[in-house]
Amino acid sequence: MESLGVNELKAYFASLKTIMDENRDYLIELDSVMGDSDLGITMQKSFDAANTFAQSFSENDAGK
Repeated sequence: MESLGVNELKAYFASLKTIMDENRDYLIELDSVMGDSDLGITMQKSFDAANTFAQSFSENDAGK
């Protein structure tokens, strides 16, 4: 592949969201050792927002 198109980027962000959803509790567990146990929640919300934006992107130029 020579370039990434909008559809490939949308699929990439959807995959990242799925991975974060699957690992949310594990990240919470890790963060509970030295933090306030919110890392998994924060990251899940962040990746969900990024995916929502990516899926609603209506341009044909991925560079935009």
